Amino acid sequence: MLTARLLGETVFLVDQQHVHIPNRKSRALLAYLFLSDSGADTREQILGLFWSEAEPERARASLRQAIYEVKTTLEDAGFAGFESDNLTIRLRATERRSDLGDVLDGLHSGAVHPGLLQRERITDDLLRDIDGVDPVFGSWTAARRETIRQRIVLGLEKLVTAEPASGTSQAKEAATALLALDPSHELAARALMRMLVEEGNVGGALDVYKRLWNHLDAEFDIEPSEETRALAAEIKLADGAASSPRQPAMPHDAVRVTRIGQPVLAIRLRNAREETKARVWRFVTESTPQCARVPTSEKDMLVVEAQTPVDGGRLGLSLLAPDANLGGIVDAVGLHVVGSDQSDGPDTAVALARLARRGQVVASEAAREWLVEGIDAAIQDLGYLAASGTHGPRAFELKPVAVRALDAGHALMKMHPTLAVVPILPEGFDTSRHVVPLLVAEEIAAELSRSQVIDVISALSSRRLAGRDLLPDDMGQRLGADYIVLADIRTEGAGGRLRVELVDAQTNVMKWQQHADIPALTTEDIKATAERIAHECLAVLVNAQIAHAAAVPLATLDSYRLLFSAMALMDRWTRASFHRAHEHLFTLRQRAPLHHWPNAWLSFWHIRSISQGWSADPKADGSAALDYASIALDSNARCSLAIAMEGWANVYASRRLDVANDRLSLAVEVNNNDSLAWLYKGVTSAFIYKPDEGAEAVERALKLSPIDPRRSYYEALAAGVLCSTDKLERAIELATNSLKSNRLHASAWRALVTAQWYAGKEQEARESGRSLLALEPGFTVERYRRQHPAGDSKYGQRIARALQAAGVP
Repeated sequence: MLTARLLGETVFLVDQQHVHIPNRKSRALLAYLFLSDSGADTREQILGLFWSEAEPERARASLRQAIYEVKTTLEDAGFAGFESDNLTIRLRATERRSDLGDVLDGLHSGAVHPGLLQRERITDDLLRDIDGVDPVFGSWTAARRETIRQRIVLGLEKLVTAEPASGTSQAKEAATALLALDPSHELAARALMRMLVEEGNVGGALDVYKRLWNHLDAEFDIEPSEETRALAAEIKLADGAASSPRQPAMPHDAVRVTRIGQPVLAIRLRNAREETKARVWRFVTESTPQCARVPTSEKDMLVVEAQTPVDGGRLGLSLLAPDANLGGIVDAVGLHVVGSDQSDGPDTAVALARLARRGQVVASEAAREWLVEGIDAAIQDLGYLAASGTHGPRAFELKPVAVRALDAGHALMKMHPTLAVVPILPEGFDTSRHVVPLLVAEEIAAELSRSQVIDVISALSSRRLAGRDLLPDDMGQRLGADYIVLADIRTEGAGGRLRVELVDAQTNVMKWQQHADIPALTTEDIKATAERIAHECLAVLVNAQIAHAAAVPLATLDSYRLLFSAMALMDRWTRASFHRAHEHLFTLRQRAPLHHWPNAWLSFWHIRSISQGWSADPKADGSAALDYASIALDSNARCSLAIAMEGWANVYASRRLDVANDRLSLAVEVNNNDSLAWLYKGVTSAFIYKPDEGAEAVERALKLSPIDPRRSYYEALAAGVLCSTDKLERAIELATNSLKSNRLHASAWRALVTAQWYAGKEQEARESGRSLLALEPGFTVERYRRQHPAGDSKYGQRIARALQAAGVP
């Protein structure tokens, strides 16, 4: 039995005896196979992961050496389950075990592994000592850590929320483990607090709350949610405690001097009885613990200070809400923020409460400036309120925000997911003092908006949610977003530490988290970091749609999930994934037979089946591609994607390059920012041997798609176009970049061979030619001329000469 310790220092044991593998990449290779779902992978995939920056021949030699080292070391120790052939490297599943596997298996059977209780943020240690062997492997490891962390979190959450029959001790262990894994996990904190109270350990419960509060305050500069604060207040009241982690509420008869910027509420009561005031005051302290009473001579008024204007508005609305259960004893509420004349605070709030009609929350102009329409309240300008013929204060009525639920049919048919980037800021933040967080969020949103597969809410709209005590699902409802990207930055010297989370706005489940250091808070460094973060975020989002689509019946999937997963599956370059993509697109088309998006992408699928050589009947696929493009154009004649697909279908279905070029010219005229249309326009221009025009078009396509999930596809085709020009080093650069992401893309290998040959790098071209033949053993120059749509053109002849000279038969 081969055992691996993957959490912490990476260690391997055979029958409990330590096995020393000296080379870090060899250890990383073995660890990778442990983490792979099947315990196996292709040599090409492993080359791309561990030797992404090495020359192909040197990479293959290094892989052979690593395989030899691992195999001989394990066999010498008595383990024969490590196997390899010309295509695949594998570990036999029945003969391997790992500490991570034990953790996951335990959760599957309803048990909490001791390691989850003994170590904090345990998944952060996964392959920590070997993740730097290659940049691509490092990125893969980071994504794998997050995937595993989410699996563990979901497993623990199930145990925490399970029926009591599963055992209180088990739920307690699960909650403790969740907080060790994620100290900000409020569901776990509340569950643990309740269980400790049931055991009679009130001090322990409040200690859990204090640790949660301190962590959220230190890491994110936020407080626990209202639900968690309410639970803590309930525990304190039951135990006779009156303290809170922050400033305690003032005693009933305390003297309070209001200060500039202080929000003040005047609560007009139905009567002046002390028991009425006590009841309302109890409601105030339970719902908003940070409030304090202010003395007043008004017998039927209760005057309080709130921590922020937003808190004040929220408290005023909650006092008059039907579920407050106050029996109608609150008549109206006035809200004011103290100006330079500190004495005007309580008096203005009282005046507003006096002038308000029964059931109204009325805010002064000073208070209204702090509130956001549609977020904090629905706000109506009442003009100047008058009393006894006088000119009264400017007033605004506050009402609860009615969140409009999206029509289910509309949500199901939406073709693109919508994202919003929201900076994490303190409530009542000052824009002039928080320029950097706002700028970072704006740059991330700008980079994401350059993708054609998502819709991004404007930064100005998203920033209005900053500093608000809202969960991601609340933000999603208010902005109409499917995903929320939360961005938090802390300055450190001249630079900063950025923390970004991608959260599903339907479930509040965090899909991805990343930290990034910004060397200097300059526009250049911020833009560079934002571009990298946006690229990683989009990649995670695409992979999440694939995983979701694999686990959920297609009929129940949102349309954008179907479309996303289909696009990504087509770019995996395996037949199985390619046919799964067709299933997703066909399901999407069944929902909307005439919608231009599914028809345009089905046209693309049929063209790809021809270009990949996977079509059983190229003529039928070509006809289908043209038909689907035509249906898409009948639905929307100005859909640039559909026009581009019609042009691209003419390249592969009928080889009418002149018609294709005309249609693609129209596509970029209709939408000058359609990167895919520009890409195909460039390729077609090269095919009809307009090399400069083609080069200009593909460079524009690359500029328009900096974070496109199909970036490697763009780079491969662009490299092929540049082979017809003198920009051969640029072609080599693009082809190499494409192969780092996807070593199975044959056209990238063809472009690399061609560019290297004409650049005078003949030996490298021959090595790349051997890689091309390893990928496609039956490939010949004659087959290229026969099957490629430009095989007989001047362009095709140039490619064929280079391939033949580099040793392709």
